[in-house]
Amino acid sequence: MPEVISDIVVTSARLWRSPTGTALPLDTVDVDAAWPMGWVDVGYTLEPVKAQYTFDVLDVMVQQEMGAVKRIRIKEALKLSTVLAELTAANLSMAFAGEVTSAAATSTLAGYEEFSIGGKYELPESQWGIEGSFVDEDEVLRPIRVFVWRATAAAGGELAFNREAVAGVPLEVSALHDLTKAKGRRLLAARRVLEDPTA
Repeated sequence: MPEVISDIVVTSARLWRSPTGTALPLDTVDVDAAWPMGWVDVGYTLEPVKAQYTFDVLDVMVQQEMGAVKRIRIKEALKLSTVLAELTAANLSMAFAGEVTSAAATSTLAGYEEFSIGGKYELPESQWGIEGSFVDEDEVLRPIRVFVWRATAAAGGELAFNREAVAGVPLEVSALHDLTKAKGRRLLAARRVLEDPTA
């Protein structure tokens, strides 16, 4: 395997969210440019954006051998996680699968935004995107994008108010299989753009 220094990636990441099925950004969309209609940049994060893939295996054992003769995946899971820096009702809603209401100020009432939760079974689904970048061997800034087709809030979290730390919103989402995709592509796709179009 060649040793290519530009393949060593150190990058910050932007986290995007959209309704499921929203068109993906084209590979020609520059790093930090707007994504297609429907995608919303969720804002600043206090921690790295992490994608964690895990799977369980079945070791196939036969009577004639002492060790496994085959191994297959029998269960898989994918989670995205970070801590959102901005304490807003919309961010709380993403993290805890709640609802947002707001009201504009009037001459007698204060304007507000409100997050509420409790008593609903449903977990809203969203499509997620992560964008990082790297500089290739030709000194061109290129995007690295990860797409999770369907995901819901995973397990809530803890909101802490502390005079010595930012009151970040813990975000953890858990992917669902997208059965409209081919097997092998149902949880996630990660794409690193390497070259411009030839024509």
